[in-house]
Amino acid sequence: MNKNCTNIKTKLLAIIFISVSLSCYAQELSNIPGAFVDIGLGARPIAMGGAFVSLANDVNSVIWNPAGISNIPNKQIGFSFANQFGLINYHSLAFTTPLNNMVDGVGAAIIYSEDEAFKELTMQVSYARKFENLSVGLSLKYRHATFGNNTLKEEDYVVFTKEEIAEGISNQVKGNANGYGIDFGLIYSPNERINFGLMIRDIYSPVYWSSKLSDQTKKSKGNYTEQIPMETVVGSLFKVSDNFIVTADYNPSLINDQTNKVRTGIEGKFFDILFIRGGYQKYFQNHFEDKYIAGLGLHIKIYNGLSANVDYAYMIEEIANSHRFSLALEF
Repeated sequence: MNKNCTNIKTKLLAIIFISVSLSCYAQELSNIPGAFVDIGLGARPIAMGGAFVSLANDVNSVIWNPAGISNIPNKQIGFSFANQFGLINYHSLAFTTPLNNMVDGVGAAIIYSEDEAFKELTMQVSYARKFENLSVGLSLKYRHATFGNNTLKEEDYVVFTKEEIAEGISNQVKGNANGYGIDFGLIYSPNERINFGLMIRDIYSPVYWSSKLSDQTKKSKGNYTEQIPMETVVGSLFKVSDNFIVTADYNPSLINDQTNKVRTGIEGKFFDILFIRGGYQKYFQNHFEDKYIAGLGLHIKIYNGLSANVDYAYMIEEIANSHRFSLALEF
């Protein structure tokens, strides 16, 4: 390896240590799912337990680890859908393309979620570059949210008096938020069978909120700022054979009210068409959050270099089981 690559790796390690140190400061948000929560999108990564940081070799890389974009040989566009706990719909659309004979790669993604009262939109662009057996990626994100625009009807609150209902409706809080975020990722491949990955999500991610009450005579919280907590994930991959891989991720708790997590996954390929996957997520401080996941995938060749990947994942968890669906085109 030449001197330039050695210097680059040294600087990257410095960035990693600085970023992890910054995350140890107290955050304003807890681990309770709230604004812009990461539920894990893409049926293939979820079917493998979310242990995807070291694999990241398809269009899901834009969201899971941007460093993987430089390892994708063809253009890909993918759509995914998830319904969280039967309450909130999540949609994502992502695109990647290689550049300079796979030395570089770029990607973009849109994530949209909504329920009756709350809507969120995240847009991001990603860039990756390969230095021999090391890939480096960076994502820049813009976030927007609106809340409180749902219609409240008196007939939905019959257990209250008309005066109480009127008071409640007048106190409905409405508003919006804008923010941005930065993600950084690495994938290191010492040989053809082993990968190591790192993803630092939301290195710096402020969200600027603005709120008001329907009753203009009363005061809401108004304008304020919150930080989305930074998250660090380290992962590994072992290719048992050309048709079978095992992955594992470790997600350490960086703030007091979060829990350490381990994610593991397997993927087997059969007849170059069928993929069978399984995964497990272990939450050390709260085993009630442990999750078991299974999934299937189909790789369908259409014509002239165009192919489709159809993926499905089923997650078993404490509150409610959920489904993930994905469709991607490769060309």
